[in-house]
Amino acid sequence: MLLHQDGCTHAWVPGVQGDLMATMDDATHEHYSMFFVEEEGTASSFRGVREVIEARGRSERLFRTHQDRLTKALALAGITGMAEANRYLKDSYPPAFTREFMPPALEDAPAFSLCGGELGG
Repeated sequence: MLLHQDGCTHAWVPGVQGDLMATMDDATHEHYSMFFVEEEGTASSFRGVREVIEARGRSERLFRTHQDRLTKALALAGITGMAEANRYLKDSYPPAFTREFMPPALEDAPAFSLCGGELGG
């Protein structure tokens, strides 16, 4: 597993330019974190890493796909603001995208493991 993170600027909802941040498995394209921000930066990068850790946790082509599909999905759902768009990303879009586009993993083993031994004390 190799995590890949990138941001893409686009008019995701009508009249609103923003960046879509995504952190994904570079091999399988499974998305671990996706959210909209006004502008990509250090804070958004750290947020993506944080979400990958908390949630167990080829970008150019992938973002072209998102620009086509996600823009249409947001419009179809009647979403006109970033807060609504972020809820849609959290609740609806990633699971459907993953089911359709994620190739099966080559190994059936967890991608995440504990660092430094057991939790607790």
